[in-house]
Amino acid sequence: MADIVATLLWVQVGSAAWLFFILLLVYLRVYREPSLRFWSLSFAMLALSLVWQLIAPPPSAGELLSWPSYALGMGQYPLIVLAAINLKPPVPSRRRQTLLLAGLAAGALLLCLATCWIPTGRPNVARILRFERQMEGAAAAAWFSIAFWRKHYLARTAGGRTTVLFTALYALRHAALGFATLALPPLRGGFLVAGGVSGAVMPMGIAAGLAVLASEALGATTRKLRDSEERYRTLVDASPDGIVATDPLGTILMCNRRAAELHGCADAAGLIGTPAPMLIAPADRSRVRAAIFSTVAEGTPISLECQILRGELERSAELTAAPMRSSGGAIAGSVTIVHDITERKEADRALRREREFSTQVIDAIPGIFFVLDRLGKYVRWNGNFENLIDLPAEGILRSVAIDRIHPEDRQRVLGAMEAVFAEGSAEAEARGFVGQTQNVRHF
Repeated sequence: MADIVATLLWVQVGSAAWLFFILLLVYLRVYREPSLRFWSLSFAMLALSLVWQLIAPPPSAGELLSWPSYALGMGQYPLIVLAAINLKPPVPSRRRQTLLLAGLAAGALLLCLATCWIPTGRPNVARILRFERQMEGAAAAAWFSIAFWRKHYLARTAGGRTTVLFTALYALRHAALGFATLALPPLRGGFLVAGGVSGAVMPMGIAAGLAVLASEALGATTRKLRDSEERYRTLVDASPDGIVATDPLGTILMCNRRAAELHGCADAAGLIGTPAPMLIAPADRSRVRAAIFSTVAEGTPISLECQILRGELERSAELTAAPMRSSGGAIAGSVTIVHDITERKEADRALRREREFSTQVIDAIPGIFFVLDRLGKYVRWNGNFENLIDLPAEGILRSVAIDRIHPEDRQRVLGAMEAVFAEGSAEAEARGFVGQTQNVRHF
């Protein structure tokens, strides 16, 4: 019987180590969740406890468990509690969460001390310690299974249900072994075998559930990434501006549909692999290349205007470039937004030509000409008016027309100005001051 029990203990060591490996693998490859890290460490502690129990058995059969093995095993349950808490903090405040953990640790310590002070024989103390250890294990496993079921979004998948089921069965096993320790001194052989078999099967069941869960999580993550990439692609392609991503040397890695249209390509694939500076007009190429390289080198965004190429034609564009960073934070290239401003530039040139023509027409008027706004401020005037009052353009803009009218005639002129806005036109005769000497002239 002793050989069977020892063999089953070694099988339990293997299953605990295997579960530790699975949990750690899921933590490192699929989920960076603290709960998995604490849970994996708990089964590492269990494996160490069982190994110590095998290599250093208790001095007498009545003690059931050596003190080092007991101490190692007790470390398993606070780790399971930490795993349950880290699934989702039960309280929003970190201070309250710390107090909760401190209370749990203090309660476990007081329980251990109270057990040690029991004035009974060593076999009875060993049984009580074994009972406490199993009860704490049952409570920790039950808490984890409930927390996982309620708070983890993958708990209701096939892998999640399997994990919860075997974790709950593991809690029941702890409770059964605990009560059996008190009720059956010493434990009977058949019960020991059943406990050993269940101790090997439960971790294996949890590991199987976690393997399925990891597969489902990986599939869910892949779908999320695919959906996220599709949303990103839709957003980029819907942009009214061209978006071009390049590597540090300026080679195009990615661009949207609008960027291809701006440069006369049928689709975005036609620009992939093209040196981005070759899409800039030769006159601006070196300036833009230096600006983009400074963005990559210094990590600071820039904005500039230049001429871009669309086939053999040149178009005006405004470029806004920013560094593109990798997941590690290093600069991996640049992202440039290309805004076509050709129409705006042409409109500006047309407006400038129109203003120049209007100025020439106004200056060609032989008399004195000026335009006032509703407040009597000068808006436009011709050269004759500027020569008459002998003020620069800045001085005219700062002055008010009514101040240049003789005080006795100002009311009549103000009435005429109001009549213009009310009736469309008006006439008035008045005296005005001209030149720096403020000579009076009739108008």
